[in-house]
Amino acid sequence: MKNLKNIIVVLFVLILAGCKGKTTPKNEKVSEIQESRSVITNDFSVAVKWEIGGFKMPESVYASTNHKWLYVSNTNGPAPGFISRVSKDGVIDNLNWVTGLTSPTGSDIYENTLYVADQKQVHLINLDNGSIVKSYAANEAGSLNDLAINQKTGQVFISDVPGGKIYTIENDKLVVWLQSDKIPFPNGVYVENNSLVVANYGLENGEGLMRATWKPEDFGSLYNVDITSKKLELIATSDKKGVFDGVTSINGVLLASSNPTGQLFTFDEDKSYLIDASSKGIADINTDGKIIYAPYIFDNKLVAYKPTPWDRVTTKAEYIEKGADNYYGDEGGTSIATSDGIIKGSFGGQELKGTWDWQDEFFCRTSTLGTMDLGSDCIQIDVTDTKMRLILNKGTGMSVVYDKKKDPEITILSTFKIKPEKVELFKKEMLANQDVVRKEKGTLEMKLFQDKNNLENFLVFGINEGKKTLESHSEAVDKRGIADRVKSALIEAPKTLFLNNEKPLPTNDFSQIKVDNNEVLLFSIFEIKEGYKEKFVKQLIKHTELTRQEEGNIRFDFYSINGKENTFVFQEHWKNEEAGAFHRKQPYTQETGAIMKEAIIASTMQAFFVNQIEK
Repeated sequence: MKNLKNIIVVLFVLILAGCKGKTTPKNEKVSEIQESRSVITNDFSVAVKWEIGGFKMPESVYASTNHKWLYVSNTNGPAPGFISRVSKDGVIDNLNWVTGLTSPTGSDIYENTLYVADQKQVHLINLDNGSIVKSYAANEAGSLNDLAINQKTGQVFISDVPGGKIYTIENDKLVVWLQSDKIPFPNGVYVENNSLVVANYGLENGEGLMRATWKPEDFGSLYNVDITSKKLELIATSDKKGVFDGVTSINGVLLASSNPTGQLFTFDEDKSYLIDASSKGIADINTDGKIIYAPYIFDNKLVAYKPTPWDRVTTKAEYIEKGADNYYGDEGGTSIATSDGIIKGSFGGQELKGTWDWQDEFFCRTSTLGTMDLGSDCIQIDVTDTKMRLILNKGTGMSVVYDKKKDPEITILSTFKIKPEKVELFKKEMLANQDVVRKEKGTLEMKLFQDKNNLENFLVFGINEGKKTLESHSEAVDKRGIADRVKSALIEAPKTLFLNNEKPLPTNDFSQIKVDNNEVLLFSIFEIKEGYKEKFVKQLIKHTELTRQEEGNIRFDFYSINGKENTFVFQEHWKNEEAGAFHRKQPYTQETGAIMKEAIIASTMQAFFVNQIEK
């Protein structure tokens, strides 16, 4: 729904384990319709068929088995809204197919006319030319949202989320059809037989839609409303399962989206099923009987999901084959369960550690997150090619779905001490090697630095896309014999640190940045005292966020070290000395400095003011 700015963060780390795998490939000759029907039971997963962007706060999508186009309602913030026409193979036919709207949301088709809710109006749009042929107004409405039409009778139902009402069209005007205390925020609506299924966004609890957070006890439910008698019946399996936005049905299976939690659910008489967890802001979904179409209002995109079956994992051997030794996670972080029984990862900036084994048909783990003991539990594991679902308490408790992730990037910092008479030899060999490495598959960044204050000290900083490509790089370095050629230049063996970026900035590409003589580059390596880590990391995450907002800052990264729990590295890059001086005067910098002065073991501090070396 439009203008949802305060979204809930639901912490599922109590279920963390981390594993996903493969399913048996299907016969490619089976038609798409037959395949979708074969996997659409009450419980299934979804896989992305296609994804397109370019929309402006898309809140709703119309789809139907009998109509070839998709119609996407763009609310477009404070600017005028519009409707896009999109093909079912993921091509935008006309981004601005209908304009002149305020903030269009839900829609449905009846007799070659598209009915669209638009804040305080319902517009009737000619499908042949996209013209508005008629409009109905409800000036007393809060904000009209979703719209559904009974195809047998032509009766139109329109939800008013903030107003707590459902409207219909009678005697050529919009009138209130239903208002109930049980449904304070009616959002998605869907006609099924002689019932109107209504998705209640959430419970009021003395607060409105723009509350700071949505707590699980405030989540909404789905209701069946008898169209003739207007009698309400709670769909018990949906009770407080999500902050519901869209509701629809695919081949008889009831499906609903939970906007702030990014989840998709199905429901039957006995149980609800979490079938996917994606980005927050999944809005008014729809289907054409074989594909699920989902608009993401904050990401400005439309995603087509293809139903796919879950593969239940019931043995340890199956788990090791399909899930172990891979990274999985969500927006909060990632984790891995290794084949030798180790769990590790990071969620919400906290380190995840634990062990696992297999008992009967369940993955059983014991783990901690930061200082929090997560205890032990045995978990049902379901997988697809790209996803993993974990269901707590042997399949009877809370569920979470994670996406399969790429191997995490590997960041390396190596320091070298070189004999004064061999400095030029070392630079020549390392620059030649750098040219080759930068062209290797998997290299994301590779740079050579020289200490300004001690010209015999060098640093090599590199980022590789993962373990496999790093192994290939290491093999190639050995074949080139670079180590033998620089051996005579070394005063001592180089020291190599494997770094964990505590506050990644994935949108910046530093691999091609060239520096001038005015810029300031700095690496700091140090160790902190026992008992300071949690306070130190918390402050440095805040410090990093604020530093990156300074105009004079080019790069600020904060790393922990694999295998050295209390050792850390800063990497700083400033436009000039004045930018650094400005940074040191900031209140948060002084706060960080006070904590560092207290926490750092002074004898361990190494600071390298460096120049980047290029040919």
